[in-house]
Formats: sequence, C-alpha cells, structure tokens
Amino acid sequence: MSQHYFRTIHNNKPILVLMGWDRPLQQFFLVVEDTEATEDEYLYSNLFDTETFAAQPELSYYEGKLQELGIKVPHKMIEEVLRDRARNVGNRIVNYNAEGVITESKPA
Repeated sequence: MSQHYFRTIHNNKPILVLMGWDRPLQQFFLVVEDTEATEDEYLYSNLFDTETFAAQPELSYYEGKLQELGIKVPHKMIEEVLRDRARNVGNRIVNYNAEGVITESKPA
C-alpha cells in the first residue's frame, strides 16, 4: 500500500495524518492519530468507520472526514494519493512538510 504522512497540529496537539492506496484491497484509507497519546489514540480511522465496510469510498469521502475534523492536508498529498490509485502503486512512502512539499519519498 502507498503511505502518505503529514504531521500537523490539531487542537494544540501534534497529530499524524496517514492516507494512501491499499493495492491488495483496491481501496483508499485514512488514519488520523494523536501522536502525544500514551496509547494508540485515533481521531479517525477507516477501520472503525462502519460506513466504509459496506462500500469502498472514494478519496473525497476521506477528505470530508478531514474537513469534519477541521484538518487541512496539502493538496499535493491528495493529488499523489489519487495518482497512486491510477497507477495501482504499492509500497510507496511519502512525507510532506507544512508547506505541502514532499520531503522524502521512497518509490514502490
């Protein structure tokens, strides 16, 4: 699966947004994690979203979830995840800085 990471601040706490394309399952995914929590604490995970079990939502569904949480990710991140689906990419890891610039990328 492709993994796109973006670290930011939400409600004065550092969070990690992970989204990407899961090639074996042929679907997008999204996880938003509180990185200061002592145990895994998720603001959102598609694994706990019952809406995603019945259907394989488009990336716009997860963009809506981010909007509901008040989290903005770089537009480049969305573009790259969509590109991963178009190319059916797996095993790609990409990190973005606050300006939305790719700071590190490991090809598939």
